[in-house]
Amino acid sequence: MKAPTLATYVKTWLTLLLLWATTILLAHFDLGSFSLSLALLISILQASLILLFFMHLHYSKANVVVCACAAYLWLAILIVGTMHDYLSRNWIPRLTPQHPAQNHPSR
Repeated sequence: MKAPTLATYVKTWLTLLLLWATTILLAHFDLGSFSLSLALLISILQASLILLFFMHLHYSKANVVVCACAAYLWLAILIVGTMHDYLSRNWIPRLTPQHPAQNHPSR
């Protein structure tokens, strides 16, 4: 496989700067629940560029790419498991109102 050139690094760096500026620009607009999805998509693109070009996964053998993908899959499994545990607990208050008579100590 061929080695990356200086032009490849510069193009990748400029793309990362453009994505960074896009993230900052989008932070000034209220897009509702779409804001988080768009910010996460941009950060995934940035991480992918860093993995592919700065960490040389684009130029590596297939077994190195498989190991890197397995590591990030394992990280995703750990994050999903942690969020499932966190959200399944009764820490989040209920949204249904209760009458004061139900909480009266004399009953």
